[in-house]
Amino acid sequence: MRRLVALLIAATLVLSFGLVGCGGGGGDDEAAAPAPAAAPVAAKGEPEDPDRSPKEGQVYTAFPTADDALPKEIAQRLETDQPMVVYFFDSAQRTTNDQDEFLAPVLKDYRGLIDLVKYDVAKYASTDSSGAITVDEAALSEGTGDETGLKVARLISSENLDVRFTPYILLVDSHGYIVWRFRGPVDSEILEREVLRATQ
Repeated sequence: MRRLVALLIAATLVLSFGLVGCGGGGGDDEAAAPAPAAAPVAAKGEPEDPDRSPKEGQVYTAFPTADDALPKEIAQRLETDQPMVVYFFDSAQRTTNDQDEFLAPVLKDYRGLIDLVKYDVAKYASTDSSGAITVDEAALSEGTGDETGLKVARLISSENLDVRFTPYILLVDSHGYIVWRFRGPVDSEILEREVLRATQ
């Protein structure tokens, strides 16, 4: 009987020390809590929160309506309250084909609800190696014979839309307000979401 009692006491002691060692004992809760993970460290020279998005985002401003900077294709749609996608591109850039592929299915699905008005700004502006656009001052001079080109050059200038890079997409709602801008290629999913918003 003594052996049985000694065995039970030994088993109880082993179990109680085992539970305390595993954290089951009523020790300090803070000591048992795991340490928080360290925050990732940015590499030297890299900003902590880099802006990787080229988009300019949602806006709600009236589309410029100065007569000397409003091509007739846009003026007609503004007069009839027709929502539109205004697309500025440079045909020499490779991203133009990608953007055209993203635009096509959205415009097909929403045909009749929104129109596409697009301009190849390479005709009216020069683009440097970084993609920045500079309006050709010669295009702004009167007497070039290309009235649409003259108006588009004025429209993309810093006094109006300030289009600095291509591709550049604007969505204009039925009230003549720019509801969304995007600089650079944008995929069909985002375009569809913004087209729905512009046409409602």
